[in-house]
Amino acid sequence: MNTELNINTLAEDYIAVWNEPDEAQRKARIRRLWAKNGKHFTPSMAVHGYEELDARVTTAYQKWVQQAGYRFHHCGEVQDHHLGVYFQWEMRDANGKTVSVGFDFLQLDEAGAIISDHQFLGKNPA
Repeated sequence: MNTELNINTLAEDYIAVWNEPDEAQRKARIRRLWAKNGKHFTPSMAVHGYEELDARVTTAYQKWVQQAGYRFHHCGEVQDHHLGVYFQWEMRDANGKTVSVGFDFLQLDEAGAIISDHQFLGKNPA
């Protein structure tokens, strides 16, 4: 694995993709983070490769950030071992109230690119 990889920076860069308003920048970020054939899984979908990742992230951005006014935030400790990275995130409203929580488990290749991203949704705060 790339010893220069900073897992905290990786988690922050990952979250930044979902908040990115500029389409070209969003696509560029996806290509910097994911391997060409990278995958992203949620409980209800599976996407593969840059084109599907672009569509998935853009749809989430439009729905949750652009239209609903939420922002995604990395929270808590980032953990890693054996090319796997785990971190938690929150979706917050304009007042900073957490409206959704979850975590991602990323499997990386030797260069530090995401080859598999498993997103889990937690219980929403009361």
